[in-house]
Amino acid sequence: MKPLHLLLLAALATSTAHAGLPLSTEDAEVLAPRDCEFEAGALSLHEPAINSLEQVLSLSCGVGASTQLGLATGRLKAGDERSQQLAFGGKFSFWQGDDGAGAAFAAALLWERSDGGWRQSVLDLNAIYSRHVSDSLTTHLNLGHRRNRTNGRQSTTWGAALEHEGYALGTLALAPMAELFGNDRHAPWWNVGLRLTLLPDDLSVSLSYGRQMDSERARLASASLKLAF
Repeated sequence: MKPLHLLLLAALATSTAHAGLPLSTEDAEVLAPRDCEFEAGALSLHEPAINSLEQVLSLSCGVGASTQLGLATGRLKAGDERSQQLAFGGKFSFWQGDDGAGAAFAAALLWERSDGGWRQSVLDLNAIYSRHVSDSLTTHLNLGHRRNRTNGRQSTTWGAALEHEGYALGTLALAPMAELFGNDRHAPWWNVGLRLTLLPDDLSVSLSYGRQMDSERARLASASLKLAF
């Protein structure tokens, strides 16, 4: 799996206080009704044969009934090739426990435009489980299915992440996190990230860096800004 579309798909599932960017692994929490988040991000992928850059803008809102919906648009540059992307997705929380545990289901459709018109390229389905493992740590587990309609390939996707609630730095908060993710076709990835909260519950910035666990050692980095309102 070369994660050229991971940022665009992950941007549809961000929530106010957990997972989402800078992680690829999703969390089980959804936005409350009429709560929204705007996010801008960039992802850089370095491989031996080609370098890629993806830029993304996304908007997600809670719509009630334990559901949030999102729309994202992106531009992808891979070598000399350019393409535009559009994605629509949602997340439904079907269980929230009193101990902080939760389970949800997310789905996203991605369309891509290169030399011709728009065409549907990726269908992403994801089952999500989150649970507090201590007062300050939360784990997120994902198991999903991804279908690339461009080449007809299908894959089973997975992710496991550990997220800290954050350390206070005066009026700021710094939250470290780490994950493993991948699919059944390629070597997995490790990824570490930091989220700096500038305004509690309103504004944060995030950075991440990861490597693929194979001989090619592809590198992945991301930066994002999130505004909640």
